[in-house]
Amino acid sequence: MNQLDHTLKAMDLHFFATEKHGISLAAAADCLADKAQCVFLDVRTDEETPYARFGDAIHIPLEQLPDRLDEVPKDKAVVVFCTSVVRASMAAFYLKAEGFASARTLLANSEEMMKLFSPAEIHRRKDTTPSNR
Repeated sequence: MNQLDHTLKAMDLHFFATEKHGISLAAAADCLADKAQCVFLDVRTDEETPYARFGDAIHIPLEQLPDRLDEVPKDKAVVVFCTSVVRASMAAFYLKAEGFASARTLLANSEEMMKLFSPAEIHRRKDTTPSNR
């Protein structure tokens, strides 16, 4: 049995019920504030990125991920996103099969993501972190 088989077999009801497949927008906001522990991976196409940029996210289109896997840090939680959730889910599944156990899909649409990554929202979160109070 290969790693892809093992990864797929681990995706049982418990896996989905405990939300190990995805990350909420609120949890992603916390993750965004802690760049030492977390990285965002944008798997949208090159054609989509000019319409909305997402801060320090690593941009690797889904179809390029196998060839550029070494650009994704293995020592951080990886939050994968796209315009919808479909490609992000595929990328997170692929990353899990490649040993990125903490890869998760951002469970948000583009409009919600744009708010999360907006300069005003990032500034607000920085002002409310415990070290800045």
